[in-house]
Amino acid sequence: MTTGDLSIGGARALEPVARELQAALVDVLGTAVGDDIRQSALTRALALDKSLASRLARAVTANGVAEFLHYVPSPPGLNLMLEAISPEDISPEQRARVERAIVSFRGMLETLPGGRADLEAMLSDETPFLRERALRTAGQSTFRGVSAQLGYQCGTLASTLAVFPSATNPDALDALEMQHRAGVRRLRPTAAIGLMRIRVVDPAAVQQPAVVTIDRQPIRRADDVILRDFTDTSIASFDVIGEGDGSEILLALTEEQAALHAPLTVTSAHILREGFYRYRPPEGDEYEARNYLLNMPCRRVVRDIYLHDSCRIATPEFSIHLPGAIGTPEPRNNGLLGRVASVDVGSPRQDLGRGLRRAGIRGLPSYAAALKTAFERAGLDPGSFHGYRIDLAYPLPLVFMSWWVRLADRG
Repeated sequence: MTTGDLSIGGARALEPVARELQAALVDVLGTAVGDDIRQSALTRALALDKSLASRLARAVTANGVAEFLHYVPSPPGLNLMLEAISPEDISPEQRARVERAIVSFRGMLETLPGGRADLEAMLSDETPFLRERALRTAGQSTFRGVSAQLGYQCGTLASTLAVFPSATNPDALDALEMQHRAGVRRLRPTAAIGLMRIRVVDPAAVQQPAVVTIDRQPIRRADDVILRDFTDTSIASFDVIGEGDGSEILLALTEEQAALHAPLTVTSAHILREGFYRYRPPEGDEYEARNYLLNMPCRRVVRDIYLHDSCRIATPEFSIHLPGAIGTPEPRNNGLLGRVASVDVGSPRQDLGRGLRRAGIRGLPSYAAALKTAFERAGLDPGSFHGYRIDLAYPLPLVFMSWWVRLADRG
C-alpha cells in the first residue's frame, strides 16, 4: 500500500479535505516564498518559528494523503501562517481558498472524539512509519503511567529460550531459558518489586516436566537460578514469597535489596525439562508455545529463541495477546478470537543466524557473555542452534508474549 490513498473504513472520508488543503497550501506558499518551499525559506520570509515552518514544509512536500495529514499543522498553526503572509503577496482568491480549507480541516477534526490523536490512530494503518511512531508514542505514555502506579520499572528485559531434544525423553524437547533484567528501579519508597516466579522442588519426586538449574540439578533455593556473575553484587539476597513445597514462589526486592531509584541488574537461568512436545501429537495442536507474562513496565523488551538443528522445527512466530477469561494465555487462534485478543507487535522478527555471534544487544554489555556462560554450563553447543529475535520498544505491560513453533510430524 502506498501513502497516496486512504482505504481503511472512515479514513477514506478524510481524503478530499486533505487533498484540497494540501493543494491550497502549495499554491499560497509557492506564491509567497517561491517554488522551493523549505523550512529556512518559510522562517526567513514569514518569520515563522522553526517548528511550525518545519511541519509546513514537510506537509506541502508529503508523498500522499496519510503523510500530509500527519505533518500538517493544527488549524491554529495554519491561521498563524496565513496571518504572516502579507496581503500584497497573494491574491484575495488564494487567501479565501486557504481559509475555506482550514475551516473544513477543523470540522473534520471535530468529528473525531479524540481529535488529532484519533486521526493519528486512523492513519497508522495506512503508513508503516506512522504506525511505528504512533505505537511508540502510546507505549511511552503507558510506560510512564504504569510505572507510576506500580512504583517500579525496568529499563531492558532480554530473554533467551534455547530449545533442544530432551535427554530423558525422545518424544520431548527441553529448553534453556535465561532472563536478563537491566535498569530495574524502585520509584516509590513503599513499592516492592516482583521479579520472577520459580518452582522449588526436587524433579525426581514429581512427574515431568520439571524446572532444574542450568547445571541440571534440583532447584532447592531461590538463589540457585541466579547467575551471580551477571547480577548486581548489592543484591545479597531476595525476599521469597511462598513455601517452596512444589508450588510457585515469587522472588521480590524490597527496601533492603533495592535502594530508591538505584538501577539494578538481575540475571537468571534454568532448564525446563521435557517442557515441549517434539512431534505433533495425533490429536493435539500442531503448535507449541512459550508464554511470558510481562509483569513490569519496560522501556525495551528483547525476546530471543534458538532452535536446535535436530528439532526439525519451522521458523518460529511471535505474538502479543491479552490474557484469557481466567487470566491464562488463550490457545492459538487465527480467527475472530485471535484478532480480538491480539496486540500489535509493531516489530519484525530478526534472523540471528547460527550460533551466538549476533547475540549481543546494544546497551546491554554483559548480555552476550551471560548467554555464552549459560550455554556452556548447560553443555550446549551454540553452533547447533539457529536464533531469532523480537526487539520491542515500550511494549504493553501485563499481557502475554508468545513464541510459537510448528511441530514436526513424526517420521
